[in-house]
Amino acid sequence: MHAPALARIGLLLLLLPLAGPGCRPANDAPDPPRLRLPPPPPAAARFLIEAQHAFRQGNWQVALALTDSAEHQAPPDHRAFRADVAFLRGRIYGDLNQVDQAVAAYEQVLALDPTYRGARLNLGNLAFRRGRLREALTHYREELAVQDDPRVRVYMGHAYAELGRVDSARQAYEQALARNDSLAEAHIRLAVLLEDNGELEQALARARRALALKPNDPDYRYIAGNLLLQNGLLAEAEAELRRTIEQQPTHAKAHYSLSVALARQGRQDDAQRYLARVDSLRQLEESLDTFQRRTRLYPDDPAAWATYGYALYRAGRPADAIRPLQVALHLGPGNPDVHVLLANVYMSQRRPQDALPHYQAAVQQNPAMTDAWINLGICRARLGDPEGARQAWTKALDLAPNHPQIRQYLASLPPSP
Repeated sequence: MHAPALARIGLLLLLLPLAGPGCRPANDAPDPPRLRLPPPPPAAARFLIEAQHAFRQGNWQVALALTDSAEHQAPPDHRAFRADVAFLRGRIYGDLNQVDQAVAAYEQVLALDPTYRGARLNLGNLAFRRGRLREALTHYREELAVQDDPRVRVYMGHAYAELGRVDSARQAYEQALARNDSLAEAHIRLAVLLEDNGELEQALARARRALALKPNDPDYRYIAGNLLLQNGLLAEAEAELRRTIEQQPTHAKAHYSLSVALARQGRQDDAQRYLARVDSLRQLEESLDTFQRRTRLYPDDPAAWATYGYALYRAGRPADAIRPLQVALHLGPGNPDVHVLLANVYMSQRRPQDALPHYQAAVQQNPAMTDAWINLGICRARLGDPEGARQAWTKALDLAPNHPQIRQYLASLPPSP
């Protein structure tokens, strides 16, 4: 997918000054706590550590290559270490929505170590992602036999809720919280169950607790705000719903609930202003859902991931756009437009150090890309490299000699030493 697929829009950062995310189940269990004894060969351990670092940075291709190297360096009798390697490989494939490969990796883990913590949990989450809820529950129960981790009960509760088994879901959440009262997801899911059952005061108490544990989640804040509204606490509801919209300006449900809270306080004009946006925001959310579904249907298609990432960026959710764009580049690393788009997202997040290699990749792949040279100059200026900025803008001016803003940028730089 090159320029036509992205319509070559949103690629320029001319407005940047030169001065310097909910409630879905987690994709997987975290890294295993340690490498087991006996220790693996040093080279194998180093490759695995580097693979874990690359994975956390979203460098999936590098991470997969390093897992292969780690596995190659490990003797066949180091089964525990090889299970660690396969577990990380499963996490990588899970992040890429390559579910069959992820399942195969976790099955390899269990063949090497039937008591490996987290493998059955992740198999359950993969089954959940495919809509195989009873299969997911089987994996979760098997995980509980290995470790009584309260998070597993949260995932079980979610599966029960999706199956309509409300009492079982409630019991699972309550059991999870009895073991660990700081599980925000258990509180918020229990709040939703209680709300559906008409237990509004209890639901609000759970939502408040969840929000206190996870204050930066706009969906948690919306649920709390909406429950405040249903409990008749209009001023508090208004405050939380306004904060929700500040955190996620395209949150359609928050706009609607805020309009209701304002109307009930007699502020009809303000209410109408928020209500007027609801239909368009719902359409936007539906389009985002459509783009996300395409990544699940076509997990190997870089265009599906790039389109989803671009849509999130345009919807004012740049932090959420990063992962889809990273996956798009993993699947199709030779697309300069996607490199520029991801770099622009990083710049919008004040992360010029992360943007720089993507601008560099874009101009290397397409040296005639004026926008990329301009943005590379902006990025270098942000990083305190005026000479690097000058070189990039001079190249941009060679490509577009009549571009007035490039000359302004060059004029803003201090004289060359």
